[in-house]
Amino acid sequence: MIIKPTVAGGFEAASEKIEYCKSAGILPVLSSSFETGLGIASIALFARMKKLSSAAAGLATLEWFGSDILNNKLTVKNGRLLTADAAAAISDMDFNKLKLIN
Repeated sequence: MIIKPTVAGGFEAASEKIEYCKSAGILPVLSSSFETGLGIASIALFARMKKLSSAAAGLATLEWFGSDILNNKLTVKNGRLLTADAAAAISDMDFNKLKLIN
């Protein structure tokens, strides 16, 4: 079952869906909707927390953005997003880029 945390109602609602899937023997797969680096890094870290990091995830939307709030790019190695880099990237955001949205 594909679960998009931002569409599902956030991480708490997504967590409930993950637990339901696990209890029913269904493989839950996390996916992004149309997320910036912050959203993708958050979903990747959430997947690790829920012990889903070995499952495939649909997190490839960054190529559609001209810039991102994260100063450091997320690292993908052998088709896997490195969650250690995701955690570091979240701690180094450029909030001034938010002004570009207005």
